[in-house]
Amino acid sequence: MKVTLTKIGNSKGIRLPKAILEQIEFHNEAELTIENNVLCVTPIKRKPREGWAEQIAEIRAKNGGKQEEMLDPEYIATEFDKEWEW
Repeated sequence: MKVTLTKIGNSKGIRLPKAILEQIEFHNEAELTIENNVLCVTPIKRKPREGWAEQIAEIRAKNGGKQEEMLDPEYIATEFDKEWEW
C-alpha cells in the first residue's frame, strides 16, 4: 500500500488507515525499529493498570515511604469509606 508522508513540524508522519489499525490491533502506542534498512512499526499491547504498583512504589520512595494524601483536601469520608481499608 502506498502512503504519503505528512509534514509535522520538523518531522514527517504516516497516516495508517483504519482497516490496518484494526487488523493489527493498534491502540495508542507503537514500537519503531529498523531491521535490514526496513522501518518496522509494532503495536505495544499493555494490560490494564500495568506498571501501577511500580509507579506507586517510586512515588512513596520519593516521599520517604509515606502514603500520598488525598488529592482533594476538602474530601469528607462517608460510611462507605469506613468499610474499606485504603
